[in-house]
Amino acid sequence: MSLLAWLGFAATITGVASVTDGDTIVVSDKHIRLAGIDAPELAQPLGTAARAHLRDIISGRAVVCEPDGTRSYNRIVAVCSVDGTDIGWKMVRDGYAVRYPQYDRECRYCDAQTAAQAERSGLWAGPFEMPWDYRHRRPK
Repeated sequence: MSLLAWLGFAATITGVASVTDGDTIVVSDKHIRLAGIDAPELAQPLGTAARAHLRDIISGRAVVCEPDGTRSYNRIVAVCSVDGTDIGWKMVRDGYAVRYPQYDRECRYCDAQTAAQAERSGLWAGPFEMPWDYRHRRPK
């Protein structure tokens, strides 16, 4: 038995996903937090737009998620793709999420964010509050 399986993580999670918010999906009854990115909370400006954009990216196609072995608020953290495209990269590149520096230490999404900023895409079209700052100001 692999360490991931022993810890309760499947090696790969595949299926049609539903979207909870701009960085969380549900695949095969498993709540999955997209690794390395952070999207606006639903109550933030563009929060519902981020969720809608993630729905458009997935749009009923099979999602393949590779868990990274960590959990966040009872969610599996994973890098997920659809048709070979990293969903987190697409969200950041299109400006509907930002790279989460604390969890993207290898800078997987740096180039995507730089391009989105340069093009003033999505969040970068105007001033906005980083999702982690918003959450820290409004604890649950």
